[in-house]
Amino acid sequence: MTSEEDDEAIRRGYWLRRARDNARVTLSDAAVTAGLSAGSGSTVSLWEHGQRPIKVHQMKRLALRYGVPATLFTDPPMTDDERLRDAIAEATRLALVDSSAGEGTRRPADVAPGASRRRQQA
Repeated sequence: MTSEEDDEAIRRGYWLRRARDNARVTLSDAAVTAGLSAGSGSTVSLWEHGQRPIKVHQMKRLALRYGVPATLFTDPPMTDDERLRDAIAEATRLALVDSSAGEGTRRPADVAPGASRRRQQA
């Protein structure tokens, strides 16, 4: 698999697990829903860890059982960890831009952290 395919498998697994947990479905029940035997919970776990491919019809069955749109699995969005990583990277980039423009991140001594802009201007 390519890096992009690996990322998608990890995203899919993340959302499979989150949706299953939210629906309070066991691995065994998820396996049966996907058309496998009750003893195939380990296969579902491998899907959730992005370590085994899952067929589209299985994703659709699980989505129906979990009460989520199938696109959550067929076209999975970024995970919370990916969004956090991107937010940190963006904050770091902005801090670098500010410091290179001479702005810095220091506040006036008379303004406490978290104070609103309105109070600063008053």
